[in-house]
Amino acid sequence: MTEENKIRAQLFIGCPITPQVRQHLNASLSFREAQTLRSGTIKEVRYKEKEYIGTPLPSSTLPLKEMRDEEKTVLEELQKHCPELDTTELSTIIFPQVFLL
Repeated sequence: MTEENKIRAQLFIGCPITPQVRQHLNASLSFREAQTLRSGTIKEVRYKEKEYIGTPLPSSTLPLKEMRDEEKTVLEELQKHCPELDTTELSTIIFPQVFLL
């Protein structure tokens, strides 16, 4: 690796996109518009061959309360786009993302 190559790491918090979640996302016009315009706070990513919906954490050193607040924000945003989806049963996961710049 040369000196001009850089790496950026961040944490991502999100929910697995299950078939049920995918069905609701596909039916959501507001979600599709937000993704097209890149205006939403949640996005889809792949991690270890699975798809997730969530958001990058603002810092890799957040207190647990702030991580829980971010989790709540993700679920609220998902609920806003998919009002008929029961988000109370969804699990969340935090994982690292590494980017080569």
